[in-house]
Amino acid sequence: IARTAGGAPLVGYLDDDSTQTGRQLGGITVLGNDAVLREHPGHFAVALGIGNPRIRQAVVSRIRQWVREFPILIHPG
Repeated sequence: IARTAGGAPLVGYLDDDSTQTGRQLGGITVLGNDAVLREHPGHFAVALGIGNPRIRQAVVSRIRQWVREFPILIHPG
């Protein structure tokens, strides 16, 4: 979805599991955890793939200050 959304390119994934850093998923690299956002405040738009609303809101609250925007991705099907 993100690749065909017509917006900014997908540059990588974030994962709190440090063992995933550097791993390729569909040709896209896991960049690290939210420290990447703190190191580059306002640089990234972040699309969240978290289904649980409580967990998603906790993540948004934790990273909001470093994120440029939270785009909404809708499956075309």
